[in-house]
Amino acid sequence: MCATACVWSDLSEIVYGASIQDIITVNQSQIDITCEEVIAKSFRNIKGTQGILKEECFALFK
Repeated sequence: MCATACVWSDLSEIVYGASIQDIITVNQSQIDITCEEVIAKSFRNIKGTQGILKEECFALFK
């Protein structure tokens, strides 16, 4: 959902730490679609950068 909001907001880049797949591994309920999939299916040219401070972000979901 956040990636979709970024598409509609016309952002040029999305930077994030923990991915949906990371969050699912600790039994957090999520819609299993990646940020990259949302970007690829959108009508915008958005750069996606993942894994920034991954462990610190992932710790928030544990």
